[in-house]
Amino acid sequence: SSRLSSNSATSFFLLLSLRNSVHASNKFFSEIIFSNIMNTKNDIKTAEQTPLFQAVYKLYLSWYVRCSQIPKKDRFTIGQKTENLLLEILILVVTAYHTNNPEYKRQSLSKANTLLECVKVTIRLAKDVKALEQRWYIDYQTRIQEMGKMLGGWISSTCKTNG
Repeated sequence: SSRLSSNSATSFFLLLSLRNSVHASNKFFSEIIFSNIMNTKNDIKTAEQTPLFQAVYKLYLSWYVRCSQIPKKDRFTIGQKTENLLLEILILVVTAYHTNNPEYKRQSLSKANTLLECVKVTIRLAKDVKALEQRWYIDYQTRIQEMGKMLGGWISSTCKTNG
């Protein structure tokens, strides 16, 4: 009888452990599924996470701060124009990132490239009219050159993928 009770206890514990492991397994899978549903938004990469967007964004922030130190007569011409060009580039990068149409993507990237060249010219002009110090000019031109490489690479990969 003691043997029977020990077996029944053992079998009871076996059933309990089996029940607990099934329960734990179900709970584990439901947590995995729920976490995948909840994390889908975090897994989606946004245009703001791309290196090109971040580079243009940082350049804009830096230019925005520097613009307040540019002489007033140049601040509202060269300074404002450069700001507007950088903002337009940001919009085009986001547009190109979210566009599935290859031709429209190429057009957006090409326009962004053209505007980046315009930014390069306006910053050089700001230096030449003594509205911008040489050290800032060198910093900005280095950043623009790096952004140009990123943009050129993106344009090339878009052409190769669809061309």
